[in-house]
Amino acid sequence: MNTTMKSLQELGVSLTGLDIHNKEFKHSIRGYNEDEVNEFLDEIIKDYDHIGIIVKDLQKKIIDLENKVPQTSSSDIEGIMRRLREVEIHLWGRSKDYY
Repeated sequence: MNTTMKSLQELGVSLTGLDIHNKEFKHSIRGYNEDEVNEFLDEIIKDYDHIGIIVKDLQKKIIDLENKVPQTSSSDIEGIMRRLREVEIHLWGRSKDYY
């Protein structure tokens, strides 16, 4: 396998923490409390950035695990199947036909 690290944008995430931070809203007469909105957006930004770190860490772990998995060639598989047939013949006097 040849997995590569992808950015959150490559994974389909359209916003960054900076995008959330820089978002400006129009003021209205009966608008929300600006300080409460900003505090909540700050929490969202922290969580959002933390999730990005988690995603990158998991991607790295996937790549590391894929690199540890031994690659088996078709000639290796053919050799294993040949030896399996030999064992079957030895045990049962014939090879099974499901290969």
